[in-house]
Amino acid sequence: MLKLINNFPPLPGVYLMKDADGTVIYVGKAKNLKKRVRSYFATPKDSRPNVRILVQKVRDIEFNVTSTEKEALILENTLIKKHRPRYNIFLKDDKTYASIKITVKQKFPRILLTRYIKKDGSAYFGPYSSSGAVKETIALLRDIFRLRTCTDSYLKNRSRACLNYQIKKCGGPCVKYINAAEYKKSVEGVMMFLNGDVSALIRKLKKEMKETSEALEFEQAARLRDQISAVKLTVEKQRAVMHKKGTDSDIIGLHRDGDNVAVNVINIRGGSITSIKSHVFLSNNLADDEVIASFIKQFYHGDIEIPREILLDRNIDEAHVIAEWLTEKREKKVSVKTPQRGEMLRLVEMSVENAKQTLINRLKLRDDADRKLSIIKEKLHLQNIPRVIECYDISNIMGTLAVGSKVTMTDGALDKDNYRRYKIKTVTGSDDYGMMSEVLKRRFKRLPEGTPRPDLLLIDGGKGHLGIALKVVAELGITGIDIVSLAKEKHKKSGATEERVYLPGRKNPVVISGQSAAMYASATNLLIQLRDEAHRFAITYHKKLRSADAVTSLFDGIKGIGPKKRELILRNIESYDDITEEKLKSIKGLNEADVANILSAIKM
Repeated sequence: MLKLINNFPPLPGVYLMKDADGTVIYVGKAKNLKKRVRSYFATPKDSRPNVRILVQKVRDIEFNVTSTEKEALILENTLIKKHRPRYNIFLKDDKTYASIKITVKQKFPRILLTRYIKKDGSAYFGPYSSSGAVKETIALLRDIFRLRTCTDSYLKNRSRACLNYQIKKCGGPCVKYINAAEYKKSVEGVMMFLNGDVSALIRKLKKEMKETSEALEFEQAARLRDQISAVKLTVEKQRAVMHKKGTDSDIIGLHRDGDNVAVNVINIRGGSITSIKSHVFLSNNLADDEVIASFIKQFYHGDIEIPREILLDRNIDEAHVIAEWLTEKREKKVSVKTPQRGEMLRLVEMSVENAKQTLINRLKLRDDADRKLSIIKEKLHLQNIPRVIECYDISNIMGTLAVGSKVTMTDGALDKDNYRRYKIKTVTGSDDYGMMSEVLKRRFKRLPEGTPRPDLLLIDGGKGHLGIALKVVAELGITGIDIVSLAKEKHKKSGATEERVYLPGRKNPVVISGQSAAMYASATNLLIQLRDEAHRFAITYHKKLRSADAVTSLFDGIKGIGPKKRELILRNIESYDDITEEKLKSIKGLNEADVANILSAIKM
């Protein structure tokens, strides 16, 4: 291996370590490729456990030279996402982040959450790492400033104010209870709040309150007084104990328990704490400073708001290059540092404590889940502890618009990233068995070798459904997966409803409800919860398709809307609520006359 490494250049770049099968198992970056890679194999060898384990697996190393260390950092992140190497870390919630959108081009703008930023003239704030915090902020601002929540078509077609106006959560623009100029002031207030100009916002509201009071508009003055109080209260609730106003920082702290790691991020904007969130994952034996560096590179890789400074609970070797990379992304200077004293050190300590408590609670839940899963394995005579369970359900009405659903539970918790929906394609009529067969074949027919498989298949249904699942798995030559079915059935004599689990090769089902279930009810309730979730997920999709089916007929006979335009509309609209002027205008291929004709036809 050292002979191979001797040919590496002393330049910045990225190296890819491969195992005997040629699979990339680790991706790293280096300021000096030759020096960095040689350090793994030099004598005396690196004493870190992760390095010892890694070098035993390595059979080949490739490298890519870059112009700068910063370019190496960017390429490293791209290759990690591409290859997902075993010995790198991964954030579970690698997703598009939430932003706040205000449709300022409209006469009466809306405020809403979005995950997609478009060049449509709207004002965007974010993206933010916590969608929950975004939703809370939007709800709060709607309450304070009374912005509308309804769609454009709903706004235009109202003849009287809705409930939101009655409970003082909307100004009532739909029925002209508020004019455009007054509504614009509310929108300006929202934007000032989101920009962190709270002091200026309060001064503005106080000035307006004084003016309306002098004009004897006492009701409007009282509303402005209430807005001032609400804004002050909100700021006090959010305010960090900080003397430095206007601070924009992310505070990052880490806590470890064995190979389990929690990294906590505290977002501070305008001197206020806006969100606190922890991320839990496996460290894959990486040292703490490497975990922090990898976390930062993945966390800020997408379209997420980058603050002026990032404060860490420890020094990391890559701080300078990460700061350079983030400065380029933000287009303003970003510093990455480790505070040694003062209130910033206190905040770092608070972040570490948050990470610690999150990890303690997560591991406690995991231990509880392990006990429950072990009980399920024992009681249902399974081959494996069912750490990954997939549950399947079918939904249809008299065989029409039939759909299937797959929901997943991982380590006792619902795993929504692995939910799937299936529109039935090959079966007609009320043939539940045929539909279940189709769904399972589509799930498992082209499963690549080495792809992770579930430990347990849970089929919603009785003995017949279990037989179908067993037949499909046998036909596809799949082994090592447990299969059971769960049915809610009535007892023949007592008439009481029971939850029954049907097992392969066993005539009588296992009853998991009633007195006999007391000692393992909490464990088997996981199966019931998963079955109910699969049913809900299937029903939701079925309703969506029914709604889309109903929408299809709306466009028949509309002037100027032929088969091609009808198909174009249906590709972009899934339900009646989607039929808004804004949505229709965004569809390329529709002109103003088409939009007007559609809206006129719907209004009729």
